[in-house]
Amino acid sequence: MGVLVGRVILALVVLAVSEPAMAAESTLEYPLYRVTVAPLLDGKIEGDPGWQGVPVATGFFRLGGGYTAAKQTEVRAAWDGRVIYIGIHCEEPDIAVIEPTGKDGGELWAEDGVEIFVRPEGVAGFHQFIVNTAGARRAAGLSDGTLEWQAAASRSADAYTLEVALPLALFGQPVQAGSVWRGNFCRNIFTTQSGGDRFTTWAPLAASFHEWERFARWHFRAEPPDPAAVRPVEARLNGAYRAHLRAEAARLSRRGNEYLPVLRKAMRVPRFQDQAARLIGEWEEAARLRRMGRLAPAYELRRAVATSERLVERSFALKYDYLFWELFEE
Repeated sequence: MGVLVGRVILALVVLAVSEPAMAAESTLEYPLYRVTVAPLLDGKIEGDPGWQGVPVATGFFRLGGGYTAAKQTEVRAAWDGRVIYIGIHCEEPDIAVIEPTGKDGGELWAEDGVEIFVRPEGVAGFHQFIVNTAGARRAAGLSDGTLEWQAAASRSADAYTLEVALPLALFGQPVQAGSVWRGNFCRNIFTTQSGGDRFTTWAPLAASFHEWERFARWHFRAEPPDPAAVRPVEARLNGAYRAHLRAEAARLSRRGNEYLPVLRKAMRVPRFQDQAARLIGEWEEAARLRRMGRLAPAYELRRAVATSERLVERSFALKYDYLFWELFEE
C-alpha cells in the first residue's frame, strides 16, 4: 500500500510540474461600469452607444487546460441600477453550417451557444443562463425555469454575437456600487469542422462549468464607462492572454527557420512556385508580428496562432515534396 501511495503522489507531482498551475480560486476581476444609456438589445454590439467605453475581456481557456487556440470569445458587461447587460462575440468560422434547433426552455446546453453564471454575494449556489446561437433561452440553477430575462442574437460571415439583459430583480439580492459578485462566461462548441475546443471558459476551470469558487469577481462600479480610459482597463484584463499570444507568435516565427530556406529554393521551380510563395508570405507575416511585439494587434496574433499548426503541416509537406523532386531530378 505504501508503494502504491508513493506512486500516486509521484504521479501527482509530475502532473503538477508538467501542466500550468490552476489556482483553486480565480484571480480574474471584471469592472461593471454603470451605463447611462442602455444597450439596444438586438444582438449587435458594434456602433451601439450603450456599449461605448465598456471594456472587452477575452482569452478563453479550454475546460481543464490552457488558452483555446481557435474560436476565441470576447465578452463585456455593464449595469444601470436595474439590469445587468452582457455582450458576447463568438468567433465562429463554421457559422454557415450551424443550425440552432433549441427553443426557449429547451436543452440548450446540447448545442452551440454560451452559458452565463452569476453568484450574488453571500448566496449558496448560482444562477445559470444558457443562450444558443439564435438567442433561445434557458435558465437553470437558482433561476431554474424562469424566462423573465432577455437575449438577442445576430450573425456575420465568421461569428455570432449575443446580447443578454438580466434584471437584478431575478437575483433577490440588493446591489449597489461597491458590491462584489462572482460570475463567469462559458461557451459550448459542438460544430468543429474547422477545429476548436468543445468547452471553453473565461475564468479557468478544472473540470466543470459549475466550479463557482473559480468564477471571476464582478465589481459593480458607480462611474460610467470612459471611452478615453478603456484601453488601460482592457490591458489589465487581457495582459496575460496577450503575453501568451506574443510568446506563441515568437515561437511560430522561429519555426519558420526550419522551412524558409527550402521554400525559397522551391519557389524557383514552376511546379512549386505558387504554393511556396504563399507559404513564404505567411511565414513573413508571422515574423512581422513578432517584430511588432506589444504593438501587434490581438486579432492578428490570434489568427496567426490559430492557424499555426496548419501552416507547419503545409510547409512540412511542400518541403519534402520538393526535396524528393530534387533528389530524383538529379
